[in-house]
Amino acid sequence: MGAWSNDSQTSVATMASNDFRHNEQSVVLPADDTLSIVLKSTDGTETTLKAGLTVLAGEIVDGTVLNAAALDAFLTEQIAEAKERGSCSRSTSRPR
Repeated sequence: MGAWSNDSQTSVATMASNDFRHNEQSVVLPADDTLSIVLKSTDGTETTLKAGLTVLAGEIVDGTVLNAAALDAFLTEQIAEAKERGSCSRSTSRPR
């Protein structure tokens, strides 16, 4: 990486909640097992995305979730702040 300019308008921002980092959960499995990945929808339906995942005792299983509405709000806020700072001079609309 080159020298850092004092004129840089770079800004770093992270979500405070509802993102992959803040929702991550891990478990060390106490015994051999077979796992499934199941999507539980807000309407109560469950859809098995992957079945038959064989794991061994002592393996770490990790999972997380991202709230899409919270991400949209975060990005909207960050774009507005960048425009206020003058570091966003062109249109910044996200494709849907």
